[in-house]
Amino acid sequence: MTKDLKTRRCIKCKQEKPIYNFQYTPSKFFPAHRSLFCTSCLEAITDPTNLDEVDKVCQYLDLPFNIDKWTSLYAIHKEHTLSAYFNMLADDAYDKVSWKDETERWRLAREEGTIDEEIAALSDAKTRKLKKVWSAAYTEEELLFLEDYYNQIVATQNVSTPILQHYARDLCEIELRIKKGLREGLDIKKDMDARDNIIKIAKFEASNAKNAAGFESIGELMTYYGKRGWHPKWHQEPHDSIDFLMENMQNYLQRLVKNEGNFSEQVESKRAYYNLNDRLETIENEEVEFDETANIEYEGENELMEDFDGNSRWDSD
Repeated sequence: MTKDLKTRRCIKCKQEKPIYNFQYTPSKFFPAHRSLFCTSCLEAITDPTNLDEVDKVCQYLDLPFNIDKWTSLYAIHKEHTLSAYFNMLADDAYDKVSWKDETERWRLAREEGTIDEEIAALSDAKTRKLKKVWSAAYTEEELLFLEDYYNQIVATQNVSTPILQHYARDLCEIELRIKKGLREGLDIKKDMDARDNIIKIAKFEASNAKNAAGFESIGELMTYYGKRGWHPKWHQEPHDSIDFLMENMQNYLQRLVKNEGNFSEQVESKRAYYNLNDRLETIENEEVEFDETANIEYEGENELMEDFDGNSRWDSD
Protein backbone atom coordinates (compact mmCIF):
# COMPACT_ATOMS: atom_id res chain seq x y z
CA MET A 1 0.00 0.00 0.00
CA THR A 2 1.28 3.40 -0.87
CA LYS A 3 2.19 5.94 1.76
CA ASP A 4 -0.75 8.19 0.99
CA LEU A 5 -3.16 5.28 1.55
CA LYS A 6 -4.89 5.82 -1.77
CA THR A 7 -4.17 2.33 -3.13
CA ARG A 8 -3.64 -1.18 -1.82
CA ARG A 9 -2.37 -4.47 -3.26
CA CYS A 10 -4.86 -7.37 -3.08
CA ILE A 11 -3.32 -10.44 -1.49
CA LYS A 12 -5.17 -12.69 -3.96
CA CYS A 13 -4.98 -11.09 -7.40
CA LYS A 14 -1.76 -9.16 -6.48
CA GLN A 15 -3.06 -6.05 -8.24
CA GLU A 16 -2.67 -2.53 -6.95
CA LYS A 17 -6.14 -1.01 -6.73
CA PRO A 18 -7.75 2.14 -5.31
CA ILE A 19 -8.49 1.90 -1.63
CA TYR A 20 -12.24 2.11 -2.16
CA ASN A 21 -12.05 -1.31 -3.87
CA PHE A 22 -11.28 -2.79 -0.47
CA GLN A 23 -14.24 -3.05 1.89
CA TYR A 24 -14.16 -1.03 5.09
CA THR A 25 -14.15 -3.08 8.30
CA PRO A 26 -14.41 -1.93 11.92
CA SER A 27 -12.11 -4.74 12.95
CA LYS A 28 -8.84 -3.64 14.51
CA PHE A 29 -7.04 -6.62 12.96
CA PHE A 30 -6.98 -5.02 9.50
CA PRO A 31 -4.52 -2.22 8.61
CA ALA A 32 -6.35 1.04 7.98
CA HIS A 33 -9.60 -0.86 8.64
CA ARG A 34 -9.69 -2.18 5.09
CA SER A 35 -10.08 -5.73 3.78
CA LEU A 36 -6.95 -7.49 2.54
CA PHE A 37 -8.95 -8.86 -0.41
CA CYS A 38 -10.41 -6.55 -3.03
CA THR A 39 -14.17 -6.75 -3.42
CA SER A 40 -13.87 -8.34 -6.86
CA CYS A 41 -11.84 -11.22 -5.45
CA LEU A 42 -14.23 -11.65 -2.52
CA GLU A 43 -17.10 -11.90 -5.01
CA ALA A 44 -15.19 -14.45 -7.07
CA ILE A 45 -14.53 -16.78 -4.13
CA THR A 46 -17.95 -16.39 -2.45
CA ASP A 47 -21.06 -18.22 -3.62
CA PRO A 48 -23.92 -15.71 -3.21
CA THR A 49 -26.46 -18.55 -2.90
CA ASN A 50 -24.56 -20.14 -0.02
CA LEU A 51 -25.58 -18.14 3.03
CA ASP A 52 -23.00 -19.90 5.19
CA GLU A 53 -20.21 -18.63 2.94
CA VAL A 54 -21.61 -15.10 2.93
CA ASP A 55 -21.94 -15.23 6.70
CA LYS A 56 -18.28 -16.24 7.03
CA VAL A 57 -17.19 -13.33 4.85
CA CYS A 58 -19.15 -10.95 7.06
CA GLN A 59 -17.68 -12.55 10.16
CA TYR A 60 -14.19 -12.20 8.68
CA LEU A 61 -14.78 -8.47 8.22
CA ASP A 62 -16.88 -8.08 11.40
CA LEU A 63 -19.81 -6.79 9.35
CA PRO A 64 -23.49 -7.51 10.09
CA PHE A 65 -25.09 -10.19 7.92
CA ASN A 66 -28.73 -9.31 7.34
CA ILE A 67 -30.29 -12.28 5.54
CA ASP A 68 -33.40 -10.32 4.60
CA LYS A 69 -31.41 -7.56 2.89
CA TRP A 70 -29.10 -10.06 1.22
CA THR A 71 -32.05 -12.04 -0.21
CA SER A 72 -33.63 -8.89 -1.60
CA LEU A 73 -30.39 -7.69 -3.18
CA TYR A 74 -29.63 -11.10 -4.69
CA ALA A 75 -32.90 -11.02 -6.63
CA ILE A 76 -31.53 -7.98 -8.47
CA HIS A 77 -27.72 -8.19 -8.49
CA LYS A 78 -27.07 -11.98 -8.57
CA GLU A 79 -23.27 -12.58 -8.70
CA HIS A 80 -22.57 -8.95 -7.78
CA THR A 81 -24.69 -9.07 -4.63
CA LEU A 82 -21.65 -8.72 -2.38
CA SER A 83 -20.74 -5.33 -3.89
CA ALA A 84 -24.34 -4.15 -3.56
CA TYR A 85 -24.45 -5.38 0.02
CA PHE A 86 -21.23 -3.56 0.93
CA ASN A 87 -22.65 -0.36 -0.54
CA MET A 88 -25.78 -0.78 1.55
CA LEU A 89 -23.66 -1.17 4.69
CA ALA A 90 -22.19 2.25 4.02
CA ASP A 91 -25.49 3.63 5.31
CA ASP A 92 -25.23 5.20 8.76
CA ALA A 93 -27.86 2.76 10.05
CA TYR A 94 -25.24 -0.02 10.05
CA ASP A 95 -22.36 2.08 11.32
CA LYS A 96 -22.27 0.62 14.81
CA VAL A 97 -23.76 -2.82 14.09
CA SER A 98 -21.28 -5.70 14.27
CA TRP A 99 -21.43 -9.25 12.97
CA LYS A 100 -22.05 -10.52 16.51
CA ASP A 101 -25.01 -8.18 17.09
CA GLU A 102 -26.77 -9.19 13.88
CA THR A 103 -26.06 -12.91 14.38
CA GLU A 104 -27.56 -12.77 17.86
CA ARG A 105 -30.74 -11.22 16.43
CA TRP A 106 -31.10 -14.04 13.90
CA ARG A 107 -30.34 -16.66 16.53
CA LEU A 108 -33.22 -15.38 18.66
CA ALA A 109 -35.48 -15.31 15.59
CA ARG A 110 -34.70 -18.98 14.91
CA GLU A 111 -35.40 -19.96 18.51
CA GLU A 112 -38.70 -18.06 18.54
CA GLY A 113 -39.74 -19.47 15.16
CA THR A 114 -40.03 -16.02 13.54
CA ILE A 115 -37.25 -16.46 11.00
CA ASP A 116 -39.70 -16.43 8.07
CA GLU A 117 -41.16 -13.14 9.22
CA GLU A 118 -37.68 -11.63 9.51
CA ILE A 119 -36.86 -12.55 5.91
CA ALA A 120 -39.28 -10.64 3.70
CA ALA A 121 -38.71 -12.86 0.66
CA LEU A 122 -39.46 -16.03 2.61
CA SER A 123 -42.44 -14.39 4.29
CA ASP A 124 -43.91 -13.38 0.93
CA ALA A 125 -43.40 -16.87 -0.48
CA LYS A 126 -45.04 -18.40 2.57
CA THR A 127 -48.01 -16.04 2.30
CA ARG A 128 -48.52 -16.92 -1.38
CA LYS A 129 -48.45 -20.61 -0.52
CA LEU A 130 -50.96 -20.21 2.32
CA LYS A 131 -53.31 -18.24 0.08
CA LYS A 132 -53.33 -21.14 -2.38
CA VAL A 133 -54.20 -23.56 0.42
CA TRP A 134 -56.85 -21.42 2.12
CA SER A 135 -58.03 -18.30 0.27
CA ALA A 136 -56.63 -15.04 -1.02
CA ALA A 137 -59.40 -13.26 0.89
CA TYR A 138 -57.67 -13.87 4.23
CA THR A 139 -55.16 -11.47 5.72
CA GLU A 140 -51.64 -12.59 6.58
CA GLU A 141 -52.54 -12.78 10.27
CA GLU A 142 -55.61 -14.91 9.51
CA LEU A 143 -53.62 -17.24 7.26
CA LEU A 144 -51.06 -17.82 10.00
CA PHE A 145 -53.86 -18.55 12.49
CA LEU A 146 -55.50 -21.06 10.12
CA GLU A 147 -52.26 -22.86 9.32
CA ASP A 148 -51.15 -23.02 12.95
CA TYR A 149 -54.55 -24.31 14.12
CA TYR A 150 -54.62 -26.93 11.35
CA ASN A 151 -51.12 -28.16 12.27
CA GLN A 152 -52.20 -28.50 15.91
CA ILE A 153 -55.20 -30.63 14.88
CA VAL A 154 -53.03 -32.84 12.67
CA ALA A 155 -50.47 -33.24 15.47
CA THR A 156 -53.04 -34.28 18.10
CA GLN A 157 -55.90 -35.97 16.20
CA ASN A 158 -56.38 -38.74 13.67
CA VAL A 159 -56.41 -36.87 10.34
CA SER A 160 -55.36 -39.78 8.13
CA THR A 161 -57.87 -39.49 5.24
CA PRO A 162 -58.78 -36.72 2.76
CA ILE A 163 -62.27 -36.48 4.32
CA LEU A 164 -60.83 -35.91 7.79
CA GLN A 165 -58.40 -33.35 6.37
CA HIS A 166 -61.36 -31.54 4.79
CA TYR A 167 -63.19 -31.57 8.14
CA ALA A 168 -60.07 -30.24 9.86
CA ARG A 169 -59.78 -27.30 7.44
CA ASP A 170 -63.49 -26.50 7.78
CA LEU A 171 -63.08 -26.54 11.55
CA CYS A 172 -60.18 -24.08 11.30
CA GLU A 173 -62.17 -21.62 9.19
CA ILE A 174 -65.20 -21.86 11.48
CA GLU A 175 -62.96 -21.27 14.50
CA LEU A 176 -61.57 -18.17 12.78
CA ARG A 177 -65.11 -16.85 12.17
CA ILE A 178 -65.96 -17.45 15.83
CA LYS A 179 -62.83 -15.59 16.89
CA LYS A 180 -63.64 -12.61 14.64
CA GLY A 181 -67.29 -12.67 15.72
CA LEU A 182 -66.36 -12.48 19.39
CA ARG A 183 -64.16 -9.47 18.70
CA GLU A 184 -66.94 -7.69 16.81
CA GLY A 185 -69.77 -8.69 19.17
CA LEU A 186 -71.69 -10.67 16.51
CA ASP A 187 -74.06 -13.62 16.96
CA ILE A 188 -71.87 -16.70 16.62
CA LYS A 189 -74.35 -19.40 17.69
CA LYS A 190 -74.62 -20.93 14.19
CA ASP A 191 -70.86 -21.09 13.85
CA MET A 192 -70.50 -22.67 17.30
CA ASP A 193 -73.14 -25.29 16.44
CA ALA A 194 -71.34 -26.01 13.16
CA ARG A 195 -68.06 -26.36 15.04
CA ASP A 196 -69.58 -28.81 17.53
CA ASN A 197 -71.08 -30.88 14.70
CA ILE A 198 -67.72 -31.20 12.93
CA ILE A 199 -65.99 -32.15 16.17
CA LYS A 200 -68.55 -34.92 16.77
CA ILE A 201 -68.57 -36.22 13.19
CA ALA A 202 -64.79 -36.24 12.80
CA LYS A 203 -64.27 -37.21 16.47
CA PHE A 204 -61.84 -34.34 17.08
CA GLU A 205 -62.19 -34.68 20.84
CA ALA A 206 -59.83 -34.61 23.80
CA SER A 207 -60.50 -38.28 24.51
CA ASN A 208 -59.16 -39.14 21.05
CA ALA A 209 -56.09 -36.93 21.28
CA LYS A 210 -52.90 -38.71 20.27
CA ASN A 211 -49.77 -38.82 22.32
CA ALA A 212 -46.78 -41.07 22.64
CA ALA A 213 -48.86 -43.86 24.25
CA GLY A 214 -52.26 -43.32 22.64
CA PHE A 215 -52.34 -45.14 19.29
CA GLU A 216 -54.75 -47.76 18.00
CA SER A 217 -52.28 -49.39 15.63
CA ILE A 218 -48.65 -49.40 14.57
CA GLY A 219 -49.78 -47.75 11.34
CA GLU A 220 -51.10 -44.73 13.26
CA LEU A 221 -47.84 -44.59 15.19
CA MET A 222 -45.88 -44.49 11.93
CA THR A 223 -48.17 -41.76 10.54
CA TYR A 224 -47.79 -39.68 13.69
CA TYR A 225 -44.03 -40.13 13.68
CA GLY A 226 -43.80 -38.98 10.04
CA LYS A 227 -46.01 -35.92 10.53
CA ARG A 228 -44.29 -34.93 13.72
CA GLY A 229 -41.02 -34.60 11.86
CA TRP A 230 -39.03 -35.29 15.02
CA HIS A 231 -35.27 -34.77 14.78
CA PRO A 232 -32.96 -35.38 17.73
CA LYS A 233 -30.99 -32.47 19.13
CA TRP A 234 -27.87 -34.20 20.27
CA HIS A 235 -27.01 -31.59 22.87
CA GLN A 236 -30.50 -31.80 24.42
CA GLU A 237 -32.30 -35.05 23.57
CA PRO A 238 -31.25 -38.22 25.43
CA HIS A 239 -32.41 -40.58 22.63
CA ASP A 240 -32.02 -40.87 18.90
CA SER A 241 -34.90 -41.57 16.50
CA ILE A 242 -34.73 -45.37 16.88
CA ASP A 243 -34.93 -45.13 20.67
CA PHE A 244 -37.90 -42.79 20.32
CA LEU A 245 -39.67 -45.23 17.98
CA MET A 246 -38.99 -48.27 20.18
CA GLU A 247 -40.23 -46.45 23.27
CA ASN A 248 -43.51 -45.60 21.59
CA MET A 249 -43.98 -49.20 20.39
CA GLN A 250 -43.40 -50.46 23.92
CA ASN A 251 -45.92 -47.96 25.30
CA TYR A 252 -48.47 -49.08 22.72
CA LEU A 253 -48.01 -52.79 23.53
CA GLN A 254 -48.19 -52.09 27.25
CA ARG A 255 -51.43 -50.17 26.83
CA LEU A 256 -52.81 -52.96 24.62
CA VAL A 257 -52.20 -55.61 27.27
CA LYS A 258 -53.34 -53.59 30.29
CA ASN A 259 -56.26 -51.58 29.00
CA GLU A 260 -57.74 -53.17 25.89
CA GLY A 261 -61.16 -54.64 26.81
CA ASN A 262 -61.18 -58.29 27.92
CA PHE A 263 -57.75 -59.08 26.52
CA SER A 264 -56.54 -60.57 29.81
CA GLU A 265 -59.73 -62.65 30.16
CA GLN A 266 -59.19 -64.03 26.68
CA VAL A 267 -55.67 -65.05 27.58
CA GLU A 268 -56.84 -66.83 30.74
CA SER A 269 -59.65 -68.57 28.84
CA LYS A 270 -57.21 -69.86 26.25
CA ARG A 271 -54.85 -71.03 28.96
CA ALA A 272 -57.65 -72.91 30.75
CA TYR A 273 -58.72 -74.47 27.44
CA TYR A 274 -55.24 -75.80 26.75
CA ASN A 275 -54.91 -77.08 30.33
CA LEU A 276 -58.23 -78.96 29.96
CA ASN A 277 -57.09 -80.54 26.70
CA ASP A 278 -53.89 -81.70 28.36
CA ARG A 279 -55.87 -83.31 31.19
CA LEU A 280 -58.24 -85.09 28.78
CA GLU A 281 -55.32 -86.46 26.77
CA THR A 282 -53.74 -87.71 29.99
CA ILE A 283 -56.94 -89.47 31.05
CA GLU A 284 -57.38 -91.07 27.62
CA ASN A 285 -53.85 -92.42 27.71
CA GLU A 286 -54.16 -93.87 31.22
CA GLU A 287 -54.53 -97.68 31.53
CA VAL A 288 -57.18 -98.75 34.03
CA GLU A 289 -56.24 -101.85 36.09
CA PHE A 290 -58.98 -104.09 37.48
CA ASP A 291 -58.66 -106.40 40.49
CA GLU A 292 -59.73 -109.83 39.16
CA THR A 293 -59.92 -111.28 42.69
CA ALA A 294 -62.61 -108.86 43.83
CA ASN A 295 -65.94 -110.50 44.74
CA ILE A 296 -68.64 -108.68 42.78
CA GLU A 297 -72.22 -109.73 43.50
CA TYR A 298 -74.68 -109.38 40.61
CA GLU A 299 -78.25 -108.52 41.40
CA GLY A 300 -80.94 -110.38 39.54
CA GLU A 301 -83.14 -108.78 36.96
CA ASN A 302 -86.28 -108.84 39.17
CA GLU A 303 -84.52 -107.15 42.02
CA LEU A 304 -83.20 -104.40 39.76
CA MET A 305 -86.67 -103.78 38.33
CA GLU A 306 -88.07 -103.41 41.83
CA ASP A 307 -85.52 -100.73 42.54
CA PHE A 308 -86.47 -98.82 39.41
CA ASP A 309 -90.18 -99.09 40.19
CA GLY A 310 -89.60 -97.64 43.63
CA ASN A 311 -90.63 -100.82 45.41
CA SER A 312 -87.80 -101.99 47.48
CA ARG A 313 -87.49 -105.71 47.99
CA TRP A 314 -87.05 -104.98 51.69
CA ASP A 315 -90.62 -103.65 51.84
CA SER A 316 -92.08 -107.11 51.02
CA ASP A 317 -90.43 -108.57 54.04
